[in-house]
Amino acid sequence: MKRFLIIFLTVVSLALLCASFLGFASSASWFFDLFNHFRVQFLVAGVLGLSLGLVLQSKPLTWIFATTALVNVLFIAPLFLPQPDQPKSSTGLSIVSYNTWIHNGHWAAVRPMLQADDPDIVFLTETHPNIQTGVHALDSDFHIFQLGTDVLLVRRRAGLDPKLIQTSADDGIAGIPVKFSVDGVEVILLAVHPAAPLSSTFAAARDQSFAAIASFLANHKGLKIVVGDFNATPWSRPFRVLQEQTGLVNSQKGFGIQSTWPSYPGSKFNWLLRIPIDHCLHSPSVYTIDRRVGGSGSSNHNPIFIRLGLSTSTAAG
Repeated sequence: MKRFLIIFLTVVSLALLCASFLGFASSASWFFDLFNHFRVQFLVAGVLGLSLGLVLQSKPLTWIFATTALVNVLFIAPLFLPQPDQPKSSTGLSIVSYNTWIHNGHWAAVRPMLQADDPDIVFLTETHPNIQTGVHALDSDFHIFQLGTDVLLVRRRAGLDPKLIQTSADDGIAGIPVKFSVDGVEVILLAVHPAAPLSSTFAAARDQSFAAIASFLANHKGLKIVVGDFNATPWSRPFRVLQEQTGLVNSQKGFGIQSTWPSYPGSKFNWLLRIPIDHCLHSPSVYTIDRRVGGSGSSNHNPIFIRLGLSTSTAAG
């Protein structure tokens, strides 16, 4: 029995190790990049397997699972590293990003997200018609910008006076770009929702959206914030390329993994596959004061709540 168990675990360990390394070939195929999304699951499996290897006193198992754990912890660990010290003088800006799910028509479950912590900015994606009706009834409280089923709300009493940045269809921006001023410093906020990489075509569309985002931001001055459902994890190659091209900081840094999808109502085990695909990126002179994940309500995503500190001593991104 022990011999059979060791053989079975050896096969499993080699499969996990191969899956961990397939992500490194993401530049060759969109399919290989899918393996990058599950770094947390690979790490957990590696740690559990390492424990079993030690219990069974199997050196091959121990080393293979240990290698799997190490490979994946190298991807995940940077999210736990603290951000630089925050400047003493900064202006706070609170943001909520929530994919409400197109099949979710429960406005009563979504409205609290607009009230919790009194956010300055709320970005709702994949809104059901019932949700859209509820949102537009709040136009006295919010400036409202809508693109398809995605809705960006900016609280009126926040005094940000947002203006929609006009873009052409050729820009390929899968989102809503606005600009506003904070203590005399211009801020560009881009609320995005690229396609999910469910096929080579959709993956290419998402990656083109990322390239368009980078190009758009390069042509605008001021502090920059990009928020929304990116349909990519921090370990995905296109996400990393976007960060490199824009120089933006991931607000997860210092706050950990904070996975948001899938959270399908009624499912008891979707947390096993949950990954962080809802994000907020910002200029280096912007600081994440707080970041947390809320309850999913009736959606298949969890919302993220972010509080940023804007260093208004510099207008550069």
